[in-house]
Amino acid sequence: MKLAHRMTFGLLAMLIVAFSGTLFISLHNAENYFEGQLKRNADETAAILGASLSSAPNENKSLTLTLSRDLQNVVNKGEASRIIVKNAQGTVLADVKAPAKANPIPSIFAWIMHLPTPVGHASLGEGQNAGTVEVYAETHSTLWSLWTHALQLIAWNLVSVLLGLGLVILFVRSLLKPLRRVTAQAHALLNDEYTIQGTLPKTREFRELTLAMNQMVRRLRNVFQEQSRRVELLRQQAFQDMLTGLGNRRFFLHQLTTALADDDEFTPGFLVFVAIDGLSELNEKDGYVQGDKALLEVPPALAEFAETIPVMCMARVGGSQFGLLVQEQDAARLTQACVQLQQSIAGRLAPIGQCEPYIGAAAWRFLQPVESLLRESDVALTKAREQVQGVHVAAGNAEAPGEDALNASLSTGKMVLYWQKITDGQRVLNRRVFARLIGRHGEEINAASLLPLAEQAEIAWKIDFLVLDSLSGADPALLEPLSLGISANTVVNVLYRQQYLDKIAELPAPMRRLIRIEFPESLVLKCFEVVRGMMLELRKQGIGIGIESAGIHFGSMEYLEDLPILYVKLHGSLARDLVENESKQIFIHHFVAMAKTLEIQVIATQVEEAEQWTVLKSAGIVWGQGRHLAGLEAIAMQTASEAQMVD
Repeated sequence: MKLAHRMTFGLLAMLIVAFSGTLFISLHNAENYFEGQLKRNADETAAILGASLSSAPNENKSLTLTLSRDLQNVVNKGEASRIIVKNAQGTVLADVKAPAKANPIPSIFAWIMHLPTPVGHASLGEGQNAGTVEVYAETHSTLWSLWTHALQLIAWNLVSVLLGLGLVILFVRSLLKPLRRVTAQAHALLNDEYTIQGTLPKTREFRELTLAMNQMVRRLRNVFQEQSRRVELLRQQAFQDMLTGLGNRRFFLHQLTTALADDDEFTPGFLVFVAIDGLSELNEKDGYVQGDKALLEVPPALAEFAETIPVMCMARVGGSQFGLLVQEQDAARLTQACVQLQQSIAGRLAPIGQCEPYIGAAAWRFLQPVESLLRESDVALTKAREQVQGVHVAAGNAEAPGEDALNASLSTGKMVLYWQKITDGQRVLNRRVFARLIGRHGEEINAASLLPLAEQAEIAWKIDFLVLDSLSGADPALLEPLSLGISANTVVNVLYRQQYLDKIAELPAPMRRLIRIEFPESLVLKCFEVVRGMMLELRKQGIGIGIESAGIHFGSMEYLEDLPILYVKLHGSLARDLVENESKQIFIHHFVAMAKTLEIQVIATQVEEAEQWTVLKSAGIVWGQGRHLAGLEAIAMQTASEAQMVD
């Protein structure tokens, strides 16, 4: 029961007790008063009758007593309910009673009041004419007066109780308003919203509670912001080039190694090298300030390039060399984009002079050694210096599926789902779902490898919808908590986003409670308000929210406090060479500490070795995903009807 209800009922009970006591005392006093009044009236009536009958002539007394006219008149006037006249010997000479009356008074009330009938006595004459008169008081009208008085008291008390209850409710609401604000502040804190109450209550206790709550919120916000700044500083020191703001060589190699070895979500692409020739001569001639100025002209051009081609990573890998990991499978399209990039950089460097950009790219293959790919990209860069355009893109991966394969796979509408446990070694948090499309010839095609191409063709939403359709027919009782990825195409496009939310709403409520949707961190940073709005809509439908591929994008992590998320998945590259890399261990440790202030779980990915997992746990990681912990398993998509048939 709510505190407001408890207080209201308590005060209402006090009012009822108080008014009941008032009613009892009032009726008791009225009863005593009427009882005394009845006794006096009976005595007075008896005395008057005694005097009247004593003064009457003797010869008329017998007639008077016989007819009892005077007595009957007294009874009829309501001055008595019964009159008895006796002679000296005790013989009843007259006995007059009031006629029976209808009794609308409840018997329970008459029993409670228990009003006695007073009797008045008077003497008649002397000697042989002596006698007595007994007058019984008329109590019916008195009891009726008490009953009407009681009804009036009850009505007034009821009105008073209702008015008092209204005042009590207003008082309780006013009193508890600060407490409701503190409660709302606490709920906002659970949603990672640090709200401060500006209005302080006048009540001392509530004012102290509000001030304490505000102080706690400020402290938590400061702790989170301090940890966020510390995480960002560690990330900058470990992975960021201080001059350009891009990733450094270590960061680039980590991303490249992860891209080549991720067999669950391997995506074909190209390694692109951008070299600025003539930078050494510029440094010697005009100084390093001019050289740095020339280098700072490159990142804006790379950012423009990333708007037309999907780029996984951009980094400065050497003094005058930059590296990009590009999720592009069409060599001709990439060549055209690289030519535009070369022209853009050349135009930016023209005012500085002496520097010339060259771009070489080579396609990567699954599990290709990093050294091999780096050599192929260096060869492509050497050939670019021989080209008039300053660009050379080596032939693409012949095994990479193209747009035709994507359309063919999506047209079948068929899909096989696998999942992988996210576990601490014993318990299971949820299972990450991986999709395999069925090609024309029945072969399975990794949906992740098609995703960049699908994003470019703006049909990635079809993959997300196919996954939901595959889950919609399954019996929730046969599934476990699972997590799904979502494409930028579905999130950014207003129509597809709403259709996706509608599909989620059509799922049974037990199924929705099992689902977690994971948004890529790159998408969150790029379209924060859109992503946040969709997250809130999903949370209303009971969907859990997570962020994947986190921890590698340069920028503040304070955005986490504004999102209704349950967990964050670290990018797989953070688990690479973790045993030997102490800076990564420190970074992960502080990242986990930052997330704990928001009660957000942190999940490590691509955990492939026991030593890796041991170091991750020592850094504070509880949950992990990778082949060391669990492999891929096919999801048995058995519907409820099929399960009944099996039974």
